[in-house]
Amino acid sequence: RWLNENKPEAVMLVGYHRLPLLGALLWCRLRGVPALLWGDSNVRGDRLKGLKRRVKQSVLPWVLRQYSACLACGSMGQQFFQRYGVKSDRLHLSPVEPDYDQIERLDSSWEEEATKRFGLDNGMRRIVISSRLVGIKRVDLSIRAFAAIAAERAGWEMVILGDGPERAALEALVPAGLKHRVRFMGFVGQQELVTSVYRRSEVLLHAASWEPWALVINEATAAGLAMVTTEAVGA
Repeated sequence: RWLNENKPEAVMLVGYHRLPLLGALLWCRLRGVPALLWGDSNVRGDRLKGLKRRVKQSVLPWVLRQYSACLACGSMGQQFFQRYGVKSDRLHLSPVEPDYDQIERLDSSWEEEATKRFGLDNGMRRIVISSRLVGIKRVDLSIRAFAAIAAERAGWEMVILGDGPERAALEALVPAGLKHRVRFMGFVGQQELVTSVYRRSEVLLHAASWEPWALVINEATAAGLAMVTTEAVGA
């Protein structure tokens, strides 16, 4: 309905996996309106096997040919689209980026607020995790890794920003002797506070087993953190 009323000259569609998106693509095709596909899929996350993979290999190249152009988040996103037949003249980079200016020019009052709220003035060096607490983020692996080296790194702690259905299980996973050094801060909605925690930390740890992009990588890098992540991460 919106498309019929507004008659856009071009349409950008985010993904192709839902019927409304395919309906919008059909609308564009019938009217000769350019349809641009933006996607954050990356080649290392393309892991389907068996019948599902054969169906994808048969259907997806045809679907992608219906778009005027495909916009990929990064180089691994480009490789994903190339795997399914998108030629270079229809493939363009369109990465998701944070507000770098906000990160660079953060007022010191935000750091003061974060320090008080999250107890960041305890003299510890800090590994930070910033993600939803769901299985594919592998926060469990991160906690186990920290527990394995904690005795040798007595001056370090782990701070976890985020919430999700795995929180209770992850909290239970922390050894009793490390409860004060693996701290769950919950969801932090103000980006200024998140950036402030980054600035008071040394390392961002992101052990996701599947992650199309991961904007936190860009954010934390801009804030000056060292990065430990997996090859599955698109960023």
